[in-house]
Amino acid sequence: MIQRLPSGERYDVSRCVYEQQLEAMLALGNFTRLPVRRAIRSIEASGEVRKRQVAHETQRGGRASFTSKSRQLDAFEDPDLQKSRQALGGQTASVLGNFYWLPQPPYLERPIHVKLYASDRRVGIFGECTEGEVNYVLSRIRHHSTASP
Repeated sequence: MIQRLPSGERYDVSRCVYEQQLEAMLALGNFTRLPVRRAIRSIEASGEVRKRQVAHETQRGGRASFTSKSRQLDAFEDPDLQKSRQALGGQTASVLGNFYWLPQPPYLERPIHVKLYASDRRVGIFGECTEGEVNYVLSRIRHHSTASP
């Protein structure tokens, strides 16, 4: 997991360097990359998260982004953002999901901040988390990446 790179660095290049170093130990070639883009849309609709920011791309390459006014609010608690999101419908591609996974006892006792980036299939889990919290969130992302659209 590469959380933050110096300005101007490219994630895809850094990822390849790390993957080459890990290949002998983990046989990364045996793993399947999951469609993060599909997970973003599915998670957005799931009710499992507070949506801090969601971004979509139109078929012509335009982008629409919906961001809450604070970390404690869901973007779509704002009725104007909700109407705008509904107007877009399903004809867009998800490009970013900035979510707070809601508590789900006994798996999660507190919100967990997660960002999903469709362009390079990257998942960031922020803050200090237990192994159980990370495993739970990753299992839900995997579920949503393979869920039917």
